[in-house]
Formats: sequence, C-alpha cells, structure tokens
Amino acid sequence: MDTCSLTQDFLVFLDAEKGYSRLTLQAYASDLSQFWTFARPEHVGTPDDVTTALVRRWIVHLRQQGLASSSIARHLSALRSFWAFLLDNDHVAHDPLRSISGPKRKHAVPTCLTVPEVELILSAAGSHSNPVIAARDFAMMSTLVFTGLRRAELLALKVADVSFETRALHVRNGKGGKDRVLPVTAEVLGPVEDWLGRRPSGKTDALFTTTYGNRIHPTRIQIIWKRVLTDSGITRDGITLHTLRHIFATLLLQNGTDLVSIQKLLHADQTQLREGVLMHPLVKRDAGEPQQSSNNTRVTQGPGSSRSVWRMRSEATAG
Repeated sequence: MDTCSLTQDFLVFLDAEKGYSRLTLQAYASDLSQFWTFARPEHVGTPDDVTTALVRRWIVHLRQQGLASSSIARHLSALRSFWAFLLDNDHVAHDPLRSISGPKRKHAVPTCLTVPEVELILSAAGSHSNPVIAARDFAMMSTLVFTGLRRAELLALKVADVSFETRALHVRNGKGGKDRVLPVTAEVLGPVEDWLGRRPSGKTDALFTTTYGNRIHPTRIQIIWKRVLTDSGITRDGITLHTLRHIFATLLLQNGTDLVSIQKLLHADQTQLREGVLMHPLVKRDAGEPQQSSNNTRVTQGPGSSRSVWRMRSEATAG
C-alpha cells in the first residue's frame, strides 16, 4: 500500500482504537505528512523504502529548520508510533527507527506567575472598554486560572456543561477523548454567571462566544490572551495560556492537595505534572512549603481565597 493509504489507516486506528482527541490526530497527521514530504524527493514510494539513514537526514533537516528538541522528539514519536502500527499489521518487515535515539530534552524550569501577577491578569481581562467583552474575557481567564483547563477544553465547553446547582463543570472529550467533572467555586461560577447574562444569542451552544454569538476560534483566544497580557503590564518572557494551568496546579499543591488528586483534576501525565509543578520556583521540593515571591509577597493563598479578583471586583461593583 502507498504511504497515504497507510497513514489514513493509522489515523483511523488511533481514533477508533486509542480514542485520541481531534487535536492529537491532527498533530500526528501533520508530523507524518511533513516526513513524507521530506522523503518523497529521496525516491520513497512505500514504507519499505525508508532507511535509517533517511530518518537521520530527516532529523538533521528538522534541526536546520530551527525546531526545538521537544518538537523534534514529538515528530520522531509520531513516526515511531506509525512504524509500530505497520509492524503489528505486517505492512513492513523492518524498523528503520530501531537504532535512532531521540534528542535529549532540556528540562527547563517552567515560567511561573506570582499570585499578585495572576490578579493583574484577571484584572486586565475584565478591564476592556466593551462590557460584554470584559465579562467574557474575565470569565474565560478565571475559568483557566481556577480549573486548570487546557485551551481546547475551554473552547469546547457548552452552556449546559456548567451546573450552578451542583457547582460543577463537565469537561467533555478532553485529552485522550475522556470526560471529567470538576468542582468549581465562586471564583468561576460568579464570572460565568455574569457573562451568561450578557452572552450574545447565536446558533452555537458554546459557553464562550464572540460578540456576534459565534464559537471562538483557537487563534482568536490567542489574540484575546495577547491583549490581556499586554494590559496586565507583565513583560517577562515565556508567559502563555498554559502558564495559567501550571499556577493552578502549583497553588493546589501549596494548599495541601496531593499530586494524585491534582493529576485527576487536570487529567495530566504524572511525569509532566511532576516536572511542571515540583520544578516550579514557588514550591520548595524539600519541605513542601511555599517560597516568597520576588516582590516579598508570600504565596499562601490558592483558588477560593478571599483575595481573589472576582470577590474584589464584585465588592467594587456593589459599592
């Protein structure tokens, strides 16, 4: 069979048998497509034509393209998974990746946010001159900060996924296609309720929409995030939407939540969780006690604390 047909069969396998999410399938398809694009000029028509030397030249090509070690490792992982599929189904008899070792990944300390900086971000999110946009952005950022959702999970939320009665959030089709139910506090429910009171009517049932009532595209939320970060006044490098997920996990750990419980809440890989949380500068690995931040503010309050921006904002509005 040709490479295109085999790749499609592999993606169907990942979808039907492994239950991978749509975004993960897209990543696999993209990585494999890039490999076949590179291999085609090398007179590769079928997987049998792929050699170890070709794979090594491909890795060198990725480095020359400026890809980070982590990205190269992801590309290589996709190709390994594809080849394992081919071997299991007797499509090939050789493994050109057997002697290939992936690039060593640098375990950099994740960029961290202090609690005052999180408050700056939430305050900036709710400061837009358009009250509808302000309510939406504040609700989205509050949800990310106090639930640790991934960007895709946030955008996939539906209005019906929020239960004010049970104080829960139903996250559907998360990483690996799995659902989970998260307990949520007033720091999430308050902003979401305020947003729903202003949410434009439209054809979509998405919880968060544009001002025209349409579903928010992933590129749009990046534009929203850029505006919020700029308005917050935080200028350090490496602060992304995913940083909010790290701060949620770190604050939970500081407030006594064990790693197993945090892993269930975030639906995170245990190794990545340990690297992302225990390497966080605000956490002392030896004693488990919070360190002081750079501005001498002791980080001891997590989600649900009385210092939350939502409560301060509510008091200011009431006043």
